[in-house]
Amino acid sequence: MDDQFLWTLVIKGKGNLSLLCEGNPPIDHKGGISVCHIVLREQETQLILSACEAAGLSAYMTKMEGQTKEQARERSLLLGQEDRVWPSAACTSCCWFDPLEQGFPCGLVAWSKESIETLRLNGKGYSEAETACPIKEQRSSK
Repeated sequence: MDDQFLWTLVIKGKGNLSLLCEGNPPIDHKGGISVCHIVLREQETQLILSACEAAGLSAYMTKMEGQTKEQARERSLLLGQEDRVWPSAACTSCCWFDPLEQGFPCGLVAWSKESIETLRLNGKGYSEAETACPIKEQRSSK
């Protein structure tokens, strides 16, 4: 399934059409507009579109966005952290929390000065989070 993608198929027109694509639910168009999601290889999409055209229908397909390289890297970093213990239970709801940091998961410790100042200028809740932080002492020793 490496070269398969999730596609959105939109079929428009008055005619009827039923299609079966291996590994997908049946596609049944009974006039009007039909929208469905199917998993196909890129070269298979033309077969679906040709079948729609042969039935007198208009159709188009849109490939769904995949994850970016940065998202793949972040997901990879987060995998395997199920047993990781955060300094406090309050950390996960804090605006400074950053589970991608390999060391101390606090943006106040790990982020660049520019990132911290940007959140302070544009963010909400940062001041309350700093004041209410249950691990202030731990954080300031880092």
